[in-house]
Amino acid sequence: MDIRAYLSQGKPLLFDGAMGTYFASLSGRAQERCDLANLNRPEEIAAIHRAYLDARWI
Repeated sequence: MDIRAYLSQGKPLLFDGAMGTYFASLSGRAQERCDLANLNRPEEIAAIHRAYLDARWI
């Protein structure tokens, strides 16, 4: 099932996409915790999530 179709059903979805690693590599802030970035850098976090949704998996 396409992830967008699943999400449109309003059901919860949990997964680990190495968010902290991705955040540190894009921002150059390896020492900054990504969980705090949800509050301090919401635009960057949203962009990372959009990139995951836009990714094409084989």
